[in-house]
Amino acid sequence: MAQEVRTLELSTSVVQPITARLGNASIIQIPIEPVATNVGDPQMWLTEKAEKLVSIKPIQAGARDTNLAIITRQGTLNFSVHLAPDTEPFTQMVRVTRIVDDSKPLSPASSNRSETLAETIVQEIRTAQNYYALKQVNAGELHDVEQFTQMHETDTQNHSCTLLQSFRFRESRHVLLHFITENKSASPVSFDPRRTTVRIGETLFSPMAVSLGRTTLPPKGSAENFIILDGSNGLSPQQKFEILLVETTDSPAP
Repeated sequence: MAQEVRTLELSTSVVQPITARLGNASIIQIPIEPVATNVGDPQMWLTEKAEKLVSIKPIQAGARDTNLAIITRQGTLNFSVHLAPDTEPFTQMVRVTRIVDDSKPLSPASSNRSETLAETIVQEIRTAQNYYALKQVNAGELHDVEQFTQMHETDTQNHSCTLLQSFRFRESRHVLLHFITENKSASPVSFDPRRTTVRIGETLFSPMAVSLGRTTLPPKGSAENFIILDGSNGLSPQQKFEILLVETTDSPAP
């Protein structure tokens, strides 16, 4: 039982859901040939690319839900992949007609920071967002960057945060966290980026900047996000970070 072919435009700030099924490949067609692909759990999921087509399929029945990034020269497309049982429909094909790079990282939370620092933070977020495309061409922007793959998940009743990658920018000593938020509830969930904290063990850290792809997630929606921490106090990108987002009680704007 396959879903009909979905045709849509995709924005780089949105995480598109895909439902996969064992024994089947879900196909994604994009308007340009991808530079590279990256799947969160390559031991359980197989990805292949041929010209403008990318396929993903589970290798084992016990495969956990994962994320898929398709890196193109027009921006990175992000997908959350859910393994469905045989009784549920799966995504047979997604046809992307246009890629819209609408990523707009937020300025640092503190308005007292200098414009130079704000520009540095924006550039570091863009470097992290396009890391795999830059790596493919051995771009100079990566000479000052260390990257570590992470798959740490923080769950609450209404939402989850999955840390995908962490970066350290040696020159600025900033540590950047790249993570996905997912709304697990049947109602919209809103976040206040100014109240975001990061915990390591029993210690809480306040970010220098928080960039949420969406401050309000629709039911079952998800988004790509970034946090920048001051690493001059000895923070390591290899540490286990727990991302704590604060939900707001305000109703989202219609």
